[in-house]
Amino acid sequence: VPLMEIVTAPDMRSPEDVRHFLKELINLLRYTEGIIDVGGVMRADVNISIKKGNRVEIKNITSIKGAYKAIKYEILRQKNLYRGGGVVKQETRGFDEKSLITTSLRTKETAADYRYIPDPDIPPLAIEKSFVEGIKLPETPQRRKKRLIECYKIPQNYAQTLVRDKKLADMFERIAAEMDPKFAANWICEGILGQLNYRGISIRESRLDSKIVVELLELIQNNIITENVGKKLLERIIDSGESPKKIVTDEHLARITKVDELGVVVGSTIDENPGAVNDYKLGNSGALNFLMGQVMKKMRGRADPGVVIKLLREKLD
Repeated sequence: VPLMEIVTAPDMRSPEDVRHFLKELINLLRYTEGIIDVGGVMRADVNISIKKGNRVEIKNITSIKGAYKAIKYEILRQKNLYRGGGVVKQETRGFDEKSLITTSLRTKETAADYRYIPDPDIPPLAIEKSFVEGIKLPETPQRRKKRLIECYKIPQNYAQTLVRDKKLADMFERIAAEMDPKFAANWICEGILGQLNYRGISIRESRLDSKIVVELLELIQNNIITENVGKKLLERIIDSGESPKKIVTDEHLARITKVDELGVVVGSTIDENPGAVNDYKLGNSGALNFLMGQVMKKMRGRADPGVVIKLLREKLD
């Protein structure tokens, strides 16, 4: 595992700036395939000074959330010191993630206190320009976002969401090679990510792969199943890794479009809900949605919504 120290210029102006920078940095490192993901850890030292005062360094923060909270607290602490007529000392502090406060570790007057000396075991290393220029750099998230928008014509917000996770973006490109990219992007960013976030896991920790997702999306796009059934299948296969096609075949989940079959269910639903029928006839359009929901519930989401709406209107008008 390589060891890397990255030092920024003092050009961030808020805790929010720092949080955004760290998220972008970690994502960029993930795109190098291995620096973070394979046994990697990250520590952040943050330096804060306000009103051109002394610099305070907070050492070894272990999370983005911790860095954000530490800076918020330290800004408040320094402001309170100034209000009370105090002076902010140049010092090193630690951050307690439980109590969310910083505590003093040691003071430093000048850079001389670091006692910089050459290390005889680490000689100067001169790197030839040709060597640096010959290194093949990975595609950055920013460049990939631009390429996804240009190549696949997907909305900017979907491209931004996809490139935040390289594995997710990789999956999207494999799926987009087999079907409509806009349809795939919508389902990945809205449906799949919604389920992943609900579980608090990443795409790596789910049982999904591009083959399973293509199967599911083709079932929806080709009108073999309804969107409602598709959502329920997603909830299941994200944990199980089952074949959507096999589930639909084995459990008879295909879309039902037969007017005769749906007409019977629509009729019984109308008979069972006289209040909603009366509301609809009085001009309450929401009652129609309620009745449709009852039909879909009876049909386990398999009924074709267009056919159901048409039958309801025919019977109620």
